[in-house]
Amino acid sequence: MIDEARLNELKDDFGADGLAEIIEAFVEEARGAVDEIAPFCGTGPSPERADRFHFLKGCARNIGAVELGRMCEVMEASPEPFSSRDYADLRSAWESVERDLTTRTL
Repeated sequence: MIDEARLNELKDDFGADGLAEIIEAFVEEARGAVDEIAPFCGTGPSPERADRFHFLKGCARNIGAVELGRMCEVMEASPEPFSSRDYADLRSAWESVERDLTTRTL
């Protein structure tokens, strides 16, 4: 889910072209962050794992990807091992955000 009010705020602040650039940068950065999280499958909490989730959470919240941001917030603070199922859920949420952002008309 994308917070339309946040996208409209970014569009008002930066214009349609600026928003397009922000979305492009977000997609590139977030895609890399999701890929960098994969090696943490099967691992317990660590500062490195928390840092990756924190980074992705910030990116998601900045662009208005509410659910992805919430998911990262939970995983960032979780004392549990990060499972392959967790990663599949994260990747699915990311792909939904990416699809939504890259197919919309600004």
